[in-house]
Amino acid sequence: MFLDGWITLFLSIIGVQRWLALNTPKSLSLATGTGIGIFIAFIGLQPAGGLGVLGGNYSNLVGLGGCPEQYADPDHPYFCSSHVLQNPALWLGVFAGGFLMVLMMMYRTRGAFIIGILLVSIISWPRLTPVTLFPNTPFGDANFDFFKKVVAFRPINYVGNSLDYQYGKGKVWMALITMLYVDVMSAWNSQGILVRY
Repeated sequence: MFLDGWITLFLSIIGVQRWLALNTPKSLSLATGTGIGIFIAFIGLQPAGGLGVLGGNYSNLVGLGGCPEQYADPDHPYFCSSHVLQNPALWLGVFAGGFLMVLMMMYRTRGAFIIGILLVSIISWPRLTPVTLFPNTPFGDANFDFFKKVVAFRPINYVGNSLDYQYGKGKVWMALITMLYVDVMSAWNSQGILVRY
């Protein structure tokens, strides 16, 4: 990401990013945006990344999830033995986080995403509700301890030392090319539409 940011900044300054954005076929740009959107939605629907609508399945790896904790498979925490899509926290995310945001966007409400995120976050903070992120369990206590650390202030000491400058690895370059490609597609969406239409 560090190198991608510098390359993108350089390409923007000399105008190459805009040129690439304007000369990329519209079908390719739309297909890329669709693929990225589906991938992000897939992550958001999984239990580890978001709502928990999707869970594990013994036959095809992906199935419906969202069961209350007592119906989860003890050996596979994201596999439901029954009662799929009956977790109240899931429906809080779907309605308050999803449909409400879409409704606000339809009415062109400024900050629709931020309002939806704040609403779901604030509703999930109290510990005695069925939709809490911090239930009175060891897992909920660990979440609450981490939450208290997030809002605490800690000085930034060793930012530069956390970067990995080993650009000789092939996987680093594959990731770099992928991120540059996504940056060019986002430039098409922000610049190409305004110029072409």
